[in-house]
Amino acid sequence: MIQRIQSLFLLLTIIASSLFLTGGYLNLVNSTSGYEAVARFSGIYMVSSGSGSTIFSHIFPVPVISVLVPAVAAVAILLYKNRKLQKKIILFDIFLELILIISGFILIMPVVQHNSAILKPGYRIIMPLLSLVFLVLAYLGVKKDDELVKSYDRLR
Repeated sequence: MIQRIQSLFLLLTIIASSLFLTGGYLNLVNSTSGYEAVARFSGIYMVSSGSGSTIFSHIFPVPVISVLVPAVAAVAILLYKNRKLQKKIILFDIFLELILIISGFILIMPVVQHNSAILKPGYRIIMPLLSLVFLVLAYLGVKKDDELVKSYDRLR
């Protein structure tokens, strides 16, 4: 009975992180020059009328971390029998998620300032923040279960 709610939170982290990987999370538009770009997890793409989009800028750590976050959360789900290791893995995943959020912001802001673009965020931009909240809740759940098991051991 113990350990189920954090598995649910870790599953929600995987879902939210996977939604972040599916498409563009931020549109960059400059109406005076006709500049339009889409920020995806793999880079910033110039949108051209008709033929599709071409890569404008790579934002290197973001794709790697974006794939690592759901993978590490999946590993944490499988470690339900070892709560100590599971807490360490979840803390590592929280650290990765924070790096993802900070690096995404730091790498996109120079492009925005250089092109005088207006930001039009999509719903996917909140997915890393949602994943971070779910990871913190999962960590707190594992910690609570660990304390509960320790209290039962004291009673024996």
